[in-house]
Amino acid sequence: MRLAYILVCIAIVVVLALAGGFGPYILCEGFVRLVGDSLEWKARSVAGSTAINCKRVEAGHDPTSSNACAQNAQALGKPFRVRYHVSTIDADISTGIVRAPDGVLYEMIFDGNPGKAGPTSLFRQRLSIHKCSTELRTTHGGRLTCIVQRNF
Repeated sequence: MRLAYILVCIAIVVVLALAGGFGPYILCEGFVRLVGDSLEWKARSVAGSTAINCKRVEAGHDPTSSNACAQNAQALGKPFRVRYHVSTIDADISTGIVRAPDGVLYEMIFDGNPGKAGPTSLFRQRLSIHKCSTELRTTHGGRLTCIVQRNF
């Protein structure tokens, strides 16, 4: 009986996906919104459970309060995370600044679907992580960034 119920549920999802009103892009994007993407998971992991969440700043919104939160946490030596959505034509791009409990600062750059247009992919997400100096700077767009340490 239970197997029949599962098969009926799968059949309904497949029919709706093929009908076009409930496509695979919608399913993947909905799942990512529900559980988070690779930047969200990595930022939480690096910052730790006691980190200050300085929130997510959507593109075009005022980052002042999130910036102040991160700068205050940095000045107090506390771990934090902040995320900025970057406005693009057809991609889900975000940057994040994360301070680990040991004081190391990281910049994270997220591309939700590299090389493709459309919503964030469940499997194609790309995240690059760069260790930074301990100095935070503000970009021309108002986001916080840091100086990436290069090992030459």
